[in-house]
Amino acid sequence: LHLELERKLAKLKGREACIVYPSGYSANLGCISALTSKHDLIFTDAINHMSITDGCKLAGAQRKIYNHSLNSLEKSLAKYADHPGGKLIVTDGVFSMHGDIVDLPRLTKLAKRYGARVLVDDAHSTGVLGKTGSGTTEHFNMKGEVDLELGTMSKALSGLGGFVCGDGDVVEFLRFYSNSYVFAATIPAHVAAGVIASIDVMLREPERLTKLWDNIYYFRNLLLQAGFDLENSDSAIVPVVVGDDAKTLALGRAVRARGLYCQTVVFPGVAVGDARLRLSITSEHTQADLDEAYRILVEGALEVGVPLNQDVKAGLAEA
Repeated sequence: LHLELERKLAKLKGREACIVYPSGYSANLGCISALTSKHDLIFTDAINHMSITDGCKLAGAQRKIYNHSLNSLEKSLAKYADHPGGKLIVTDGVFSMHGDIVDLPRLTKLAKRYGARVLVDDAHSTGVLGKTGSGTTEHFNMKGEVDLELGTMSKALSGLGGFVCGDGDVVEFLRFYSNSYVFAATIPAHVAAGVIASIDVMLREPERLTKLWDNIYYFRNLLLQAGFDLENSDSAIVPVVVGDDAKTLALGRAVRARGLYCQTVVFPGVAVGDARLRLSITSEHTQADLDEAYRILVEGALEVGVPLNQDVKAGLAEA
């Protein structure tokens, strides 16, 4: 079952091989630490997932953190253009607390210009981006054009575990030198079977992806018209940015009291002063679900003093 799952994931990503880890966290930890050393440079986005940060620390490589901007990455790459060791750019495909998508075409051009490898963490892209849900590379029609694609099976695939897809020789190297794979128990067989079934459903029923994106656009437009700050989200992750920690915590309590579950994210999940609620849209939400979530968010925002457009309160009363 585990070998079948690895074959399924490799085929989904359009890669030669795949290795399955106990979790997405351990995949980043084990992959990055196995493939880099103190002689190498790792260029990592400031808002990458913490598992990437910890993998970089464990590797002992020199971390070069760039601001959440490819202009910042380019400056950093240019500064270390003559570095004699290896270079690895690590990025989320979809940024977990912000919902925006990396500009992968530009990032890969920078990587080629400065001789760097690329690892994309598709934790929030798999099952969401691309015609078949393959992820970030399919979204940009760039399958096979990055060195490594990493992901988790605990999000859209509704299971447990992480994975890394890439060239066969690299994956084989990880099987022997990635400690979080070698010295850890793998996912249970019944979980592997469930993920295989999830992939089959996703590929067999593409209408689920269509429905997901219909829901994303519908809900996002509702919130934007009301005046909520969604930053540059363009995925199933919808952040409602408030900024102030206390007000964000109050909003989280207000919406939960009305029956809406969402995550309240404050430091260290995001930077101080950048607190937010994080909502995740699925293909199974109905329009009635989304309308109710919108109503609850508006009511909660008005209760705790989150600024919205002036006509929102009147519209809510009419509804």
